[in-house]
This record gives sequence, structure tokens and C-alpha cells, in this order.
Amino acid sequence: MTYSAQAYATQADQTVFGINPNAYASKLSDDRDAALLAASEEADGYLASQYTLPLISWGRDLRKFVCYLADEILWENTGFSPDGSESGENIETRSARARKWLTKIQNQEIHPPGIVDSTPAPRLPDDDLDVDTTPARGLGGTTT
Repeated sequence: MTYSAQAYATQADQTVFGINPNAYASKLSDDRDAALLAASEEADGYLASQYTLPLISWGRDLRKFVCYLADEILWENTGFSPDGSESGENIETRSARARKWLTKIQNQEIHPPGIVDSTPAPRLPDDDLDVDTTPARGLGGTTT
């Protein structure tokens, strides 16, 4: 199976879990999508130790922490804040929390609920049995 990266969070998630929603007004939609995808790919580097990628489903915790990483990616080239205010520290603190959480997954210290990976379902021993359920015909063995 070929692996193709997927974003674990959307721009709508970013307005819920990210920084002040008004801050995104200065960012292009394509840049936000690219940051969310890059953050998801970074998360995959941690997740791959415990899960078979791609993931099928995931919970809000992964969405939240991907948003934290995406915010860092969005602002790392332009600067976190022009005046060095708390928002820059907030972004850096949040992204550090995200990496700490992902490291716990990588080290198999935590197993977040809601994550379903691409592990194939186990085969049962009788999966190859072919059972004939058609009724018997003919003269053999019937009594009236």
C-alpha cells in the first residue's frame, strides 16, 4: 500500500484550537493548508512507531496538537509577533507541548483514544472454509 500524507486538522479546527482566530486573517488559505499538512507529516513521524499509517480516524487531541504545530510553521518565517509579546511565547509553548505529547506516543507511553490505523483485520482460521448450504436433492436418506 502506498502512503499518502493527509492533514489531521482543518482550518476550522485551527480557529478552535489555534491562536486568536483574527490572527489568521493575514495568512493565505493555501499557506494555512500547507502548514496543517506539514504539521501532520511531522506528527506521522511520531505516530508511525505505534500505528500503521495512514490513519483511518483520530480524535480531537491529535487535531489540537497538529494545530499547535501548524501555527508554529505559519509564523516561524514571518516572526511570531512584531513586538515580541506573549503570543510568540504562546505559540512556542504550545508547539513544545504538542511534541512532548507526540513523543509519549512514539515511546508508547500513551495510546490516545479515537485513533484507528490501517492495520489489516486479522484472518480467522476458518476464513478459507467453503460451506455449502443448499438443500439436499434426490432420493437418498429421506423418510416420510
